[in-house]
Amino acid sequence: MARAVFEWVDGAGGFLRTTSWNNGSGALLTAYEIAASLLSNAGLQFVTSATPDIAVSTANPGHTWWLTTDTAVFNFTTVAGTTVQVTIPGPDQSIFLPDGLTIDTGNLLVIAFAAAAGLSLTDSAGNAVSFLASGVKSSRRTEQNAPPS
Repeated sequence: MARAVFEWVDGAGGFLRTTSWNNGSGALLTAYEIAASLLSNAGLQFVTSATPDIAVSTANPGHTWWLTTDTAVFNFTTVAGTTVQVTIPGPDQSIFLPDGLTIDTGNLLVIAFAAAAGLSLTDSAGNAVSFLASGVKSSRRTEQNAPPS
């Protein structure tokens, strides 16, 4: 088991560092990196799990929710029944249902991401992620938390 650190950067120079436990397989972690980067408009610059990995994507500022202050939060359940939460910054708007807040678990990119997570991610005790339970859009920007006028 290993701890992976993901370094995300957006087109405005903002950054977000996320971490996840994984089973230590380099090939499976690489597949997970690629699936995660396809969900995001931010660039995945570095992934460190024992040794640093190279950048797999670049920031795409031409889309809605491209800043690292906007995130998609995925809630996975493990084989032991524990919860593993994964945050992807600058989420692509296509992964959400029409309400713009709920992650569409039937979306092909989300399905591919959940499959890659199931092969790589674990909780801190080493229990493998078994399925994607839910997901929502979140934001650290206060102007998005204001009620519509």
